[in-house]
Formats: sequence, structure tokens, C-alpha cells
Amino acid sequence: MSEKKCGSGMGWWDDRSLAGKVGIGLGLAVLGVGLFFLYGWLVMSLWNWLMPDLFGLKTMGFWQAVGLPFLIMLLFMGVGSNNSDRKDRKRKRELRRSMQPDSEGGQP
Repeated sequence: MSEKKCGSGMGWWDDRSLAGKVGIGLGLAVLGVGLFFLYGWLVMSLWNWLMPDLFGLKTMGFWQAVGLPFLIMLLFMGVGSNNSDRKDRKRKRELRRSMQPDSEGGQP
């Protein structure tokens, strides 16, 4: 009987054989690929159902539907590190500083 490590949180993984680990990995890969294609099909179906009738736009193919969310992400969220958290923290720190009463007894 194998000895379980307390608090490791990976006991379920350590108890698997190599074949079991490979099977889990392949199953997750197949699931990921299936979800990718389902997502593309869903975006394509919704676009082709709504956009041509509502706005007179052309229908789109599968790969265009897959690329559209990535294009939207690039346009509206930017590329690279997300500096908005840092800017928000700096803005909050400045706001707190401005709201504190002055040391000379001024207004808050």
C-alpha cells in the first residue's frame, strides 16, 4: 500500500499509473480540442444567425469566427502586461492621500 503525503494535494495524481496519467492527458487534450471547435462553431452560428439580418453584414466562416474574439481581445484589451492594476493602485493611493486631513489641520 502506498503511503500518502499529508497536505501535498497531489495524492490522487501520484496514485495513478503511467498509463492512467497518459490517458488523463489524452482525454484532456481531446476535450480541449473539442471545446475549441465547439466555441468556433457557436460564434459562427450566432454571427450568421444574427448579423446578416440585423445589420446587413456578410456571413463568416469557421476560422473567421475563431479569430474574431482574439481580434476583439487585442483591440480592446491591448497586448502585453496589464498596467491597469498598477494605475488603479496608484490612483487609489493618491485619492486616499488627498482625502486625509493635512498635518496643519486643513480640510480633508
